[in-house]
Amino acid sequence: MESLLNINTFLSFLMSELDIKEESFLDPNSVLLELEYWDSLMVMTLLAVCDETYNIELDPDELDDCKTTEDIYKLVKKSVET
Repeated sequence: MESLLNINTFLSFLMSELDIKEESFLDPNSVLLELEYWDSLMVMTLLAVCDETYNIELDPDELDDCKTTEDIYKLVKKSVET
């Protein structure tokens, strides 16, 4: 799982997979609700990417608790490791 080696690699991977053009996504402190493109469709796409790439099913409620891009990284990493 090379894309989980560190947060920068993970966010670059997600940026590509989710077709995000905005460079601010790469900042681990980016607040998700302040990102123009962060909406329910993006959340559903993220859930699908995690299922397909990491073979994990993220809890939508836990994902909803994520406030920053770093929170997403921590959630995915924790889910993969358990």
